[in-house]
Amino acid sequence: MLMTDAGAFAELFRNHITISEQTLELLRLERASLEENRLDDFKAITDKKAGVLDALAQADIEIFTRLQEAGCAGSAVGIQEYLASLDPTAAHRLQPLWDEIMELTRQCQHANLVNGTMIEACKKEAEQMLDILLGRSQKVELYSSSGKAVRNTPHNSIKA
Repeated sequence: MLMTDAGAFAELFRNHITISEQTLELLRLERASLEENRLDDFKAITDKKAGVLDALAQADIEIFTRLQEAGCAGSAVGIQEYLASLDPTAAHRLQPLWDEIMELTRQCQHANLVNGTMIEACKKEAEQMLDILLGRSQKVELYSSSGKAVRNTPHNSIKA
């Protein structure tokens, strides 16, 4: 197996960690903007997140390319192969960095799933509101001026 400098991997891992932390922070800001219904902030955060995600993808490519240059698979399995090929001291220095990458990846995936769920709920709510406003909903009850529930019918729906 061709050996590649463990120091180069440490630098690549640290770079990945930095970008992953930026991604996680943007996901947290994205969630806050969703919770507080700050759509202008949401758009700006989403735009910034796209650039950071591009940088994260590039960091992955750099790590996996370096793994292949070292004669390992260009994947998480290749990382383990590479770590196993190192002397124990070098492996001991790199393993915590790799573990941190994996933990940050898990946190980012979870945060992204939560945000996606929130976005889907907001979308569904907006569609329901539109249905009410356009008189397309037969499930929603509206209230008369006396406060009694009445079925939504074309003559009592709100028209935009």
